[in-house]
Amino acid sequence: MKRKVIIGDIHGCYDELIELLNKIDTSFFDLIIAAGDIFDRGPKPAQVYNFFQQHQNTIVVMGNHDRKHALGLMPARSQKITQKVLGDLYPQVVSWLGSQRYYYESEEVIVVHAALEPGISMKKQKETILCGSMSGEKILKSKLRGKYWYEVYNDSKPVVFGHKVKNQDKKPFIYKNKVFGIDTGVCHGGYLSAITIPDFKIYSVKAHKNYWSEIKYILKIL
Repeated sequence: MKRKVIIGDIHGCYDELIELLNKIDTSFFDLIIAAGDIFDRGPKPAQVYNFFQQHQNTIVVMGNHDRKHALGLMPARSQKITQKVLGDLYPQVVSWLGSQRYYYESEEVIVVHAALEPGISMKKQKETILCGSMSGEKILKSKLRGKYWYEVYNDSKPVVFGHKVKNQDKKPFIYKNKVFGIDTGVCHGGYLSAITIPDFKIYSVKAHKNYWSEIKYILKIL
């Protein structure tokens, strides 16, 4: 593999995904890793699915939105919209999502969607914590007693995650040059960001619009 290209929460924003990959100038030899939440809130979930399902050298880490689809949990409007947009393709997408992993680890980096429990090997991590489900967040909050997981994390291996926009200006969150938060709010009109390994260089492209607000507005008037 030439590089590892880790991409933050895509949320169905296919156009920005392709624009970002073109900006990075990815090649067939690069490993493309999505840090979870590839669906919901954005306009093109089918195109995002087709990209990762059809292209070689791609990995999808399970996010909390993805997990809801895989487990058949549909409490939120965003999941119901994605199901409707995908139509007949939806069962195939759900089956594919169920086979995705909850983390990626190499000699250079760990990739999770939301968090990890410091001091625990990756093989023993709880899936709910890794993907950022509400139950997982409650467990982690109780164990860490008010601290964020990355404040306690002291392993030498860098961690890249998504899940939550950490900065008001929607730039990637970097903690002590060891923990990198790359959800920069593309579906809310922010940016889609990626980090390349081994150089840890960050790339971003601006969202074409605030997709989630537009979708919610359209639904309101229908």
